[in-house]
Amino acid sequence: CPPSCRPDLSSSLQVWIFDQEGGGPRLLRSRQGHSAPPTTIHHHGNDGKNILSAGQDGTLQSFSTVHERFNKNLGHGSINKKKEQKKKKGLSYEELRLPAITAFSSAAARQSDWDGIVACHRGRLATTTWNYQRCTMGAHHLQPPATRRTDIATAVDITSCGNFAVIGSSSGRVDVYNLQSGQHRGCYGNDETAHSGAVRGVATDTLNQLTLTAGSDWLLKFWRFKSRKQEEQLKLLAAPASMMLHRDSGMLALAQDDFTLLVVDIETRRIVRKFAGHHGNINDMTFSPDGRWLITVAMDCTIRTWDLPSGFLVDCFLVAMAPVGVSLSPTGDFLSTAHIDSLGVYLWTNKSLCGPVGLRPLPADYQPAEVTLPGVTVDESEQEVTSEEVDDAYKSAEQLGAELVTLSLLPESRWKSLLYLDNIRVSQQSTGESPQV
Repeated sequence: CPPSCRPDLSSSLQVWIFDQEGGGPRLLRSRQGHSAPPTTIHHHGNDGKNILSAGQDGTLQSFSTVHERFNKNLGHGSINKKKEQKKKKGLSYEELRLPAITAFSSAAARQSDWDGIVACHRGRLATTTWNYQRCTMGAHHLQPPATRRTDIATAVDITSCGNFAVIGSSSGRVDVYNLQSGQHRGCYGNDETAHSGAVRGVATDTLNQLTLTAGSDWLLKFWRFKSRKQEEQLKLLAAPASMMLHRDSGMLALAQDDFTLLVVDIETRRIVRKFAGHHGNINDMTFSPDGRWLITVAMDCTIRTWDLPSGFLVDCFLVAMAPVGVSLSPTGDFLSTAHIDSLGVYLWTNKSLCGPVGLRPLPADYQPAEVTLPGVTVDESEQEVTSEEVDDAYKSAEQLGAELVTLSLLPESRWKSLLYLDNIRVSQQSTGESPQV
């Protein structure tokens, strides 16, 4: 097929071998990943074994922390449906696929019945649904009626039951959709706008009783989920950049544009904690499973852990590349991060699960130590060895006796895979050497 119609295969690596008898190729190994740095990562499911990752290449991937054979590639999203693609001929592959995903939310509660992932795309108002089990794009494009072309979907959240999706846009609208049918179920606000500015975050509680929205108008609003009526609003100290809710504890974390963090109790609807320490935009944050820790990453290349009961910074370390995404597994064993100009997703072990770890408050002038990310490094002290310096001559092992068989020092997997082993034995017997196995 012409290059314009070929899919993006730069994110996959396949190793083929050719059968000597039949001459046909046979797939030996296959590795898949992002061809551009990932931007958003979240753990999927309650076992903490799968990480959903959206990258700048426009693909949605699922990485397994157990083994790479469980990895999934959900692929690129398509703008047009199959029937529309048949009508419109002559379009290139770049014109048919959707732009990169900027934010997404997933729920495993009803993923066997209908689509369980909803994603927002760069520069688009319509959000897409994805099916995790089929590893394909879903059946619905969720878009509110009678909107402007300049509106963009900015925030999304799926309810804990997996039946509804709440989506915020740059115009201040917050809409509710049914994931099974894809139908629009209503919007928040009397004049169809929940905020006077762009919506920066949406969240729903565990029992689908409360909906929380944060906008660029410095307001955090509390809504009834069913009636979509506003109950209360809270004036923030700065414009929020992002928002995350820990449903079990009822703690809501907001990252603000002035590099500070606010923690709000959704029961009392008051600010209970304020953290300051980052020197750059806070890109992402995640809660520990018990809601005790809040882990944040920012453009100052630091990863900080805040203890909510004490209100202190208990851990901080520095990395070479600024992290843009972070997610702590529901079991609390691994912390995953995504970094700028890096194609991989990094895993960090929670040492508190392996042994006793004393967490003490860090001083205000604490200077974090830089942690080297894993990668391929070359030691400059090592000298290059030329082919002339390498002695390729075979040296037989020391023989035990003329009538004894000297076994090879190599592992069994090496000598069992040798071709024409019988010919090697015959050649060794003709030269008078003891056969080596």
